[in-house]
Amino acid sequence: MYTLLIILLLGGALLLGSRGLAKQNWSQVVVGTFLAVFTGLFWGFLGFWGEALWFQSIGYEHRFWKVVLTSIQSLLLVLVIIALITSTVAIIVKRGGGAIRLIELDQADVNQIQGYGSACLSVAGLLFVLAWGKYLSRFHLMYSALGAVTGPG
Repeated sequence: MYTLLIILLLGGALLLGSRGLAKQNWSQVVVGTFLAVFTGLFWGFLGFWGEALWFQSIGYEHRFWKVVLTSIQSLLLVLVIIALITSTVAIIVKRGGGAIRLIELDQADVNQIQGYGSACLSVAGLLFVLAWGKYLSRFHLMYSALGAVTGPG
């Protein structure tokens, strides 16, 4: 039933948007875009709500909110770091005359860059191990000392 509903909503959004583009009717394009965005947000909210209800039913709602809030904090931290890097690059480019110029590397520069290959490989390996540990930690919720958790009942 949910699949049929999502197909109908996204199909209607696609139909309205394409018909509006063909006729240059921007109100239909806006309504079609709004319908597609609404469908995506609604389905995302349903998934979030279903998870919240499941965690609440087994008594782990504090764990659910801890994960959600940690994810939001991580996202905000990454956005702040990206904003700082972007503003720093913008200041450097502005002070440098406003133009970004490409430089040619000579053989000494290439040799110096190649020296960092092993360090980059080590950092990439460390990040992979951390990501794999994060992936494996999700199974900690599904298994307890008494056996596998099969559902809220």
